[in-house]
Amino acid sequence: MGTVRFAIGCAAAGAGAAAVFLVGQWCGARNPEVERITPQPVAIARAPVERARPQAEMTLADAVERGRRLLAAPRRPSTPPEARRAAARSALDSPVADRRRRALLELSLLDRPAAVDAARHRLDDPALLEPAAGLLLRPPAGAAPAPEDAAAVEAALRRSTALGAPARTAVESLLFQALASLRSPAAASHAATLLRSPDVRTRYLTTVALLELPANAAEPLLRHSLNDPDPTIRRRAKDSLTWLAQQLQKPKHH
Repeated sequence: MGTVRFAIGCAAAGAGAAAVFLVGQWCGARNPEVERITPQPVAIARAPVERARPQAEMTLADAVERGRRLLAAPRRPSTPPEARRAAARSALDSPVADRRRRALLELSLLDRPAAVDAARHRLDDPALLEPAAGLLLRPPAGAAPAPEDAAAVEAALRRSTALGAPARTAVESLLFQALASLRSPAAASHAATLLRSPDVRTRYLTTVALLELPANAAEPLLRHSLNDPDPTIRRRAKDSLTWLAQQLQKPKHH
């Protein structure tokens, strides 16, 4: 009886395996309709990855050879200083204003005495008045501006009608500093003009420099700055007046 049951079980297992095999064969068969509606896998092309080529290290022989080639290369001929000075002097008469300004600057770097002489003769050129005033009123360190140069710049500023507002303010500031260093009474009038400037920085720097003037000239101008719209200028004027009062209270030594 047990033998019969074992045989029946084996037969059933064999039949199941055969059924599975047949179903697999049917499913594996090509079915055009199924293939039409089934999306096919898309092959994604991958770009080949390029690896950076390692740079060859420069050897000592390569470095020596490179230096030899640089030294052997022909150099551009440099313009002699005298030729550059002559070109700058010639450009001072150019009809282009910016070229005249650059020429005066270059001449000041090559030959300051020649540039100062040129500045004295070109104060009536509106394009050159500001750089010329800088040359005349800002001498090398330790030297004071010449009174006649300050007077010439002041006269040129009064004559000039084509000078722009920024350039006029710059010349006024240069004049004030020069005249203050010379203890000239005319410095106060330029300071008063600068204190009315719309530029806050100009008014502040003028307020700071007022202490260069004699006390009787500086005090009214400092009191004027107490009403300045800028609080920094008002504070600076107040501090300067306090310092000035302390200096006036100190006993004078004879």
